[in-house]
Amino acid sequence: MHFQTVTGLQGRDFEVVITPTHPYVPSAILEISPDKKTRAVMLSFFPEWSNIDPDLYDPAGEIIFLIDRSGSMGGSPIRRVGETMELFLRSLPQNCKFNVVGFGSYYEKLFPTSQLYSSSSLEIAVRHVRSLTADLGGTDLYKPLENILSEQCDDNYPRQVFILTDGAVDEKGPTITIAQKKCKRVRVFTFGIGSSVDQDLVCRLAQAGKGSAVFIESPSDIKANVMKQLQKALEPMMRKLNVVWPNGFKPLQAPQSLRPIFSKERLIVYALLESLPQETGDGKTKLPNSAMEVVLEGIGPDGNYLQFPVTWTPNQETVGTLVHSLAAKKLIHELEESPTPESRSKILELSLKWNVASSMTAFVAVSDRSEPVEGTMQTVSVPHGPQTDPATSQLLATITHGMSLRSTPSPATTASPSSSPTQTQILGSLSRRLTLQTSDDEDDSDEPWSDGDSAPPARPAAPASLPPPPPPPPAASLSRPSTRHDPHGGSSAPPPPPPPPPGCRGYGGSPPPPPPPPPPPPPGPPPPPTSRRPSKPGQADGGSGSRPPPPPPPLHHPSAPRHPPPPPGGAEGASGSPMPPPPPPPPPPPPPGLSFAPPPPPPAASSYSPPPPPPTSGGRSQPSASGIDGIICLQEIDGSWLKASAISILGAGPCSSLPSELQQALTPQESELIATIWCTALVVSWVTRTYSSDQVTWQLIVQKARKFIAITKQRLHAPAQFDIYQAAHSALFT
Repeated sequence: MHFQTVTGLQGRDFEVVITPTHPYVPSAILEISPDKKTRAVMLSFFPEWSNIDPDLYDPAGEIIFLIDRSGSMGGSPIRRVGETMELFLRSLPQNCKFNVVGFGSYYEKLFPTSQLYSSSSLEIAVRHVRSLTADLGGTDLYKPLENILSEQCDDNYPRQVFILTDGAVDEKGPTITIAQKKCKRVRVFTFGIGSSVDQDLVCRLAQAGKGSAVFIESPSDIKANVMKQLQKALEPMMRKLNVVWPNGFKPLQAPQSLRPIFSKERLIVYALLESLPQETGDGKTKLPNSAMEVVLEGIGPDGNYLQFPVTWTPNQETVGTLVHSLAAKKLIHELEESPTPESRSKILELSLKWNVASSMTAFVAVSDRSEPVEGTMQTVSVPHGPQTDPATSQLLATITHGMSLRSTPSPATTASPSSSPTQTQILGSLSRRLTLQTSDDEDDSDEPWSDGDSAPPARPAAPASLPPPPPPPPAASLSRPSTRHDPHGGSSAPPPPPPPPPGCRGYGGSPPPPPPPPPPPPPGPPPPPTSRRPSKPGQADGGSGSRPPPPPPPLHHPSAPRHPPPPPGGAEGASGSPMPPPPPPPPPPPPPGLSFAPPPPPPAASSYSPPPPPPTSGGRSQPSASGIDGIICLQEIDGSWLKASAISILGAGPCSSLPSELQQALTPQESELIATIWCTALVVSWVTRTYSSDQVTWQLIVQKARKFIAITKQRLHAPAQFDIYQAAHSALFT
């Protein structure tokens, strides 16, 4: 490190920035114990892969997207997630595995295990995400996360999980615990949608998986945020890491298994080295005094085997126990997470030797004074629960009494001698407001109204011919959870002041206030049943001389068409004219025992809303949008655009004229491949110029295309000095 003295800072705020001389090479701190019997090492590595050509870099990994498909995700959020997922899938590199898992009260996997990225697997996944629905009930994240983290990881495909949710989950504590225990070799990115999401859960899951957490206020921002995190997940990395320790030492290393390390991500490894003493001529022992070397090895981003040696000499050692304690703490933590028959004895040994607390040990405070304690022991009574002063206790008692009395005058209006005028006014006003919440038959309170209080609104009288309302439907009802249905076909969103008239139908939303109920008909014989809505035996009549109410309407599925209620007067209108023919009957209700979320609003105009046209080539799904999304849908899995796709985007003119530099390398066997390279370069130039403001959408797509061009040009031995992108830009814009 280099330090520089700066003057003139007296009385001013300043910031100290410490920068290592060689920040991107491994370094180590070596400490020897005071008894000269053990060494402790802290190895640190903070890599930066700046020498990697992005056009040739081929990231490998296993990407699993865990999507919240509970009822609260219905409507715009789940549509936006579906759009984002199609872009997400098409942006994945060719050398990867992937899977899509939806969770709710239970979870569904697209594939039983993650599949290699291919044309067929991509086609299946695209069709799946285009039909995503929020139909899995509750929000149980624990089971799918535990299943994913328990599966064996492939060292050639480091696993990374993307979790997207919009609310609180069931079993929050166990979910965080399972992530902390099993995310040693898995990277986790989390996304919280909306204002009701559990922010603590989202942050702690990302922290356990050494990823990052993102909070999304609007569903329209899902795409940009997810694509930014995917770019982080595809950064260059070093995998299959291993630490080679010097011969003659028995290391206790933590963590024992090393996860892949990404660019500009810090790796810290602790170890306690039990050295092998060397005999001297006088019968004493000493530690080796030669230079020691630790090697960090693994497979780099370009697929080559890498080694990073760290060497230190005895004069670089420090005597102490700080690094020993840090190493012991890390070792104890790892032993507690993965217990074995030998774990208990090893935890006790490390904890007692290096003075580190554990789940089996604790610190005990001991007084060092030598003077004896004189006197007798006294009993001190410690009250249980919070204590309140008398005024507060009186206020709480008054509130409770006022709520239980309902319509009777509350005694809180009579102030006690110790009450102040302010307390009396507050308690009296509060009691009056509590008294207002009465039922229809308890409205006989004689509590006077004071200045500033307004009379309660008059409650409309219920029709005399209607029976009392039934109890609320059970939880397994097919009706919307927030909607109540009456036995006469009425439904309304709670609370319903005044109650809707018979015959009113509706599903979802807040209907306009219904007109006041008509006066009951005069007594007389009941009218004959009409042909449109016949009477049924056992149907509850509406009172003496009143017309029997219509039977309750069938329960509708959220997608069923809705019909307006029939006007008063039976099958004929008020004027006596015949009614039009009845509408067709609704579709049959779904099986009993299911509960439906509110129906989603009609789909808004979005890039993926039109249904895709029928497949034309090999069963492949055709683009469901225009613009940048449609261009991305036409890209092949290797990152190229075929000539036919490029013509549909740019026209036949630029796609049909090859530059002379490419024509020189042309052979009969290479003609189609050269045309694909040229068309891909044209589309890349068009996208980067035309959609420059939407870079987060196409950045990975363009990177995928540039990699195809770079690898194919090398294979075809095209002229290295030829700039194909400059030629494509000239062909399009000059």
